[in-house]
Amino acid sequence: MVARSPWPGIAARDGVDVKKVFVLMLALGVPRAGWPAPAHLISPYESTYVLPAYYTFSPDNAVYGNTLPEGQSLNKLEIKSQLSFKVALVSLGLAKSVYIAYTQLSYWQLYRHSAFFRETNYKPELLIAPDNRWNLGAGWALGFRASPFVHQSNGRGGDTERSWNRTSADMLFERLDASGDGWAADLRPWFVWRDSVYLRYNPDLARYLGYLRTSASYRHDPWELSVVLQNQFESGFRRGSVEATVSHDLGSNWSLYAQYFNGYGQSLIEYNHVSNALGIGFALHTR
Repeated sequence: MVARSPWPGIAARDGVDVKKVFVLMLALGVPRAGWPAPAHLISPYESTYVLPAYYTFSPDNAVYGNTLPEGQSLNKLEIKSQLSFKVALVSLGLAKSVYIAYTQLSYWQLYRHSAFFRETNYKPELLIAPDNRWNLGAGWALGFRASPFVHQSNGRGGDTERSWNRTSADMLFERLDASGDGWAADLRPWFVWRDSVYLRYNPDLARYLGYLRTSASYRHDPWELSVVLQNQFESGFRRGSVEATVSHDLGSNWSLYAQYFNGYGQSLIEYNHVSNALGIGFALHTR
């Protein structure tokens, strides 16, 4: 099944008119006359990558029902990709720290005789990311970031609809040298909006995806290793996930990129299914 855009299926049924909120976010992103343009209008946000060889050892065929084209089952080998960027609003005072961010995660069953996208997750958000850093000593710096509104859904509608809205914040820790090598960590808790769509289609989603994501990375050119934990501490390490990546620079723009995933929430439609997956491909530099 080719996932449709999530926007038509989002309306005031959520308890908040999300469509109007997103339109307002777009409107704010249009530079006004007399407002200076930001130095970098579009910049990287989360990881952007494509994994032409992504193998899931135990895909959840049952959750798709009869929605897959021509009654096919899922191929364990597919393409996984993620696109993520942020768009600066203006460069006046604190407003220069306000962005619209967008992340899209897709699973493409290219290696079936009739190729299709089995799942695509869309995540627009309003992001406040000041450049300020506070010195913590011993080479460490602390930064903050907040997302007052984060929407994520698979845009399907009906029984396979998965959707939630959140408000999140980040504490960013860095210990980097002049070349950008060193340690970085991110602590991101969030609040879940339990609106009508959330309660109708996935009322236990937070039980599996949790309320906290933690990550840590270490870079020593040309290598970088990162680990992301989600819902591990809240669930007592029973319903969380771990995603580990390793990359090797191939030049100024791209890296060879390998990823391992284990746990719940590989994608929204499989939020309550345990997956083990391994992939290799290429990633765009974000530093």
